[in-house]
Order: sequence, then C-alpha cells, then structure tokens
Amino acid sequence: MILPIALALSISAFAQTPGLKFRGNLPTPPPTPPTNPGAPAAIELPEPAPVLPGSKIVDPRKTAPAATTPPRTVTTPPATTTPPAPTPELPTTPPARPVEVPSTDRPPTAAAPKEKPIEVESSDEPEAPKRSPRRKIQRSRDDDGKSVQPPEMPGHDVPQIESANLFPSAKQQLETAAAETQKGWDLIIHGGLRATWDSNIYIQELNEESDFIVTISPGIAVGWGEFRNELFRSGEIHDRLDLTEAERSQNYFFLDYNPSYHLYTNNSNESSFEHDVRAGGRYTFTKLTLAANARFQTLNETDSDIGGRVEWRAFQARVGADYVINDKTTFEAAFDYSRRDFEDGRNDITEYRATGWIDRQISPSTNIALGYTHGWVDVDSGANQDFDQVQLRAVWKATEKLSARVTGGVEWRGADNREDSTDATFAVGLVYNPFDATSIFLNGFRRTATSASGFNEVLTATGFDARIVQRLGDKYYLTGAGGFQTADYDENLITGFSREDDYTWGRLSLGWDVNKWLTAVLAYEYRDNNSNQVNRSYQEHLFFLQFSFLF
Repeated sequence: MILPIALALSISAFAQTPGLKFRGNLPTPPPTPPTNPGAPAAIELPEPAPVLPGSKIVDPRKTAPAATTPPRTVTTPPATTTPPAPTPELPTTPPARPVEVPSTDRPPTAAAPKEKPIEVESSDEPEAPKRSPRRKIQRSRDDDGKSVQPPEMPGHDVPQIESANLFPSAKQQLETAAAETQKGWDLIIHGGLRATWDSNIYIQELNEESDFIVTISPGIAVGWGEFRNELFRSGEIHDRLDLTEAERSQNYFFLDYNPSYHLYTNNSNESSFEHDVRAGGRYTFTKLTLAANARFQTLNETDSDIGGRVEWRAFQARVGADYVINDKTTFEAAFDYSRRDFEDGRNDITEYRATGWIDRQISPSTNIALGYTHGWVDVDSGANQDFDQVQLRAVWKATEKLSARVTGGVEWRGADNREDSTDATFAVGLVYNPFDATSIFLNGFRRTATSASGFNEVLTATGFDARIVQRLGDKYYLTGAGGFQTADYDENLITGFSREDDYTWGRLSLGWDVNKWLTAVLAYEYRDNNSNQVNRSYQEHLFFLQFSFLF
C-alpha cells in the first residue's frame, strides 16, 4: 500500500518539473487561427479583425501574478524568452465551450487572491493594456486537479462586411448599423391615394384649363435585405447626397410594380393608366461593391421642354461598381443608359454614358476624386452627338451635422453638321442638420442635355433647389421646398431662333404620420415658366391631399 502511494507522488512531482516535455517538444502552432470556431484560441484584436463565432476574449486585467507555490499548477509549458505564441490545445482537453472557474473550492492564499485565473507569463512583466496585439487563453487546474478554464468574457463583435467609406472615422459604427438592419426576403404592399386640383393642366399661358384629378396607385414589392427606403426614392437613380453611409452599405435586392390610374373629372380624354416598374440591388464583398438599378415608366404628363402634355415612355438603368484599392483609395465605375420614347413623333432620344472615378481620402473628413466620362446620344429626328467630361469631386464632412459634395469640370460636345462646343459643368450638394428635428438640403447644378422639342437643339440648364424639413412633435412635419432653373437653348439650325426659359417652383406641405403604416400629406405647389417664346410661358397652381401606405 505504501509503495504505490510513494510511486504516484514521485510521478506527480516529476511531471511538474520545469522544462519536462511529453514525448518530445509540443508542435509549433500555426500562424492562422484554429479551424475549430468553438474552441478557445488566441485572437487577433487590431481593428477591425473578425472574431470567430464562439470565441471569447480574456481581459488581462482579470489575471493575477503567477503562483510560485503548490497546490496551484499549470499544465502548459512555462514561459520562455521567445515571443509568446498561441498554445495549441492538448488532445486530452476536448471541451469546446469554456466553463466558469469554481470559487468556493479554492482555499485563500497570500500569493493568489480568490476567483482569479493563473497567468502563465512571468509576473515580472508589467500589466498588459486593455487591448494588446495578441492574447492567449490558457487552461489551468484547480486544487482538485480538474482541468478548468478562465471565466467567460464578453465577445467582441466586429462586422464582417467591408465597403468603401467616405468618412472612415465613423466606419465601424455605420457598418455595424447596416449589419444589424440586414433582413431576409420580404413582401411589401404599398401605394397611395391622391386628390389634386390643377389650375393649368395643359401649361398654357392663355386659355388655361383646370381640372380635379384622382389618382390611385397600388403597389407590390418583393425583395431581399433592407430595401424599404428604396421604394420612396425619387425617379433619379443616380447617387443622392442625402443617403447615409449606413444606407449605402446595406445589401438588398428588390422588384417593385406600382401602376397608377389618373381620373380627370372634367377632361376625361386625359384619363390614363400608367405603369411603373423598378428593380434594384446592391451587394458588398470584402473590397468590391456591385450595384444595379433599372426603371420603366409609361407617362401622360406636362413637360416644360416640350411645352404641353405628352404621352411618352421612359427607361433608365445603371450598373456600377466600387473597388477599395487600399484604406484611402477607391475606384468607381458606372455605365448609364436612358431612353425617352414619345408618342407624337417628337425627338426620341437614347443616351449612353460611361464614367470612371479615382477617389482618394486626403484627411479623415475629406475625399477628393478625379473622374472621366464619355457619352454618346442617338437622336431619331436629329443629329447624333458625343461628349466627353473631365471632372473633379470633393466630399467634405465638416461636422456631424454638416456635409457637402462639390463636383465641377469641363464638357466637350460635338454633333453632326454643327460646331463643337465647350462648356462648364458642376453640381453642388449640401446637407445640414442644425437640430435633431431639422434637416436642410441645398443643391446647385449646371448640365447639358438634348432637347426633345426641336431639331438638333441642345440646352444648358443652370439652377438650384432647396428643401427644409422640420419635425413637429412625433407625428407631424412641415416641409418647404423650391428652386430656380434657367435653360439656355442653342440656336436652332433651321429657324435660327434661340430660346431661353426661366423656370421657378415652390412647395409647402404638412405631413402627418397617422400610424406606422399610413401617412397623409397636404400641400400647395406653384410653378412658373418665363420664356422668350410666348407659347412656352405659363403659370400653374396645384393643391393636393395624398395618403400613402406601406405594410
């Protein structure tokens, strides 16, 4: 009886001798994390390194100096002078989830306070900071010889999605918000009911014709991800300044059909059934973001360029990609297609446009980009055109409440049977939130377009618009909007007559969030077009009440 006990004690003391190896040296751990996500392992912590599911991090402030006297022992090899590396788990410790350290079975000692795990490293080293380049989770044994692990610490969740970001200082928060709002497949029923009184439905200066119009527009959308906000975007499919970075980083796909029926009570011949089909999607990989949008519409409406009511079909589409070259440089590319097809034999216009940008972050709040665009225009009843643009873009986030985007450059445009032209182009956008309930949007622009009103006419539009939204309590909001635009038409090659229009508009509306799925808006809008061609000038007043729903 005494002999076996003595033999066991000798083996135990011999096993604890420093420097003893079990059947040779332990293998050198690989530089990459273990493939088993449930097992404790050394985890890289520099931002924004991902954390494997199930992994835990031990805060070094929870550790205590290593004990120098029994009965506390450690089964891992002692610390050496070489840099620490992740210690592989021994085959005899299979548990995948950590367990808490018993505190009641541990006798108090002067060398190690209660309820604190044993630190394998030398106690002469200073205490590690809160976040060190690499941390190790070690196993130890309690006083009864049972294998235990340090207590669980809160996980460090880092979003897996990376995308180009104009303001990297807020990148992690924005990506986390986008990941939290990501959804699966969804079906949305939406639409509206609108009653409008229009003082001049044919936009004529003389013999104005008014009417009361009722519009019913039910819609249904199906998609994946967070695409609800996309259903409320305007017809412009290009990037908008009022999109937040969290919205830009969300992945989604949707298909929406929103037909509408317009009933004219006095001029029934103008009643029409219109179609509106939209599709869009965006997906962000590690460094690459792909996006696509398309919209098809049939319309019966007034047009200031044409100077009256016209039935037409519109189709526009965009395919784009952003690639993050490094932390401060991004490459952007896009291809745009648009088609305007009129019923009454006017100029049907098809435009193609290819654009590339190199974007560079020059400070935490400022990005500068250089872009080049090449486009060409096919005109069914006129001369075809081609154009080139070189532009410089700056995006500046002055404060958390103020952001600005400025784009400017030069355009060279040529057309068959006419002289080439050179003109300046620019676009300025400003978003300002002086208070939590107040938002201000300002935009200025100068752009060139092909006119559908005459033969071989090109117009240059310069103007601005503004919008102020003020929340009143939790359910009401007041919106004021307006703008001005001057359109300068090139001299008509046939008539030799030049045209210039000054267009002004303003709107005041009061909105009410009736409940979480129903919104009501009461609004008044004024439009005025002052042209040097008498048959193009008009004034128009509109009052409307609109109910919008979304389930």
